[in-house]
Amino acid sequence: MFEDLVSFYQKVDGKTKRKILSCIFSQKVHFENGKAAAPSFTPPIKVLINDSKVLGSNKTKTPSHT
Repeated sequence: MFEDLVSFYQKVDGKTKRKILSCIFSQKVHFENGKAAAPSFTPPIKVLINDSKVLGSNKTKTPSHT
């Protein structure tokens, strides 16, 4: 399911969509001008977001040849 969450989400019923969203967001998501207004994520999602930022910042740097 996680490998293709978007396709799964598009195929399921409204009740399942609400369950998926409640696993991601800790509060209702409000939109302003078509954009989510400061969404509040659940703790597991916060961990995943922080880990992806940390892993992304530790990219292997190529040594400079000077």
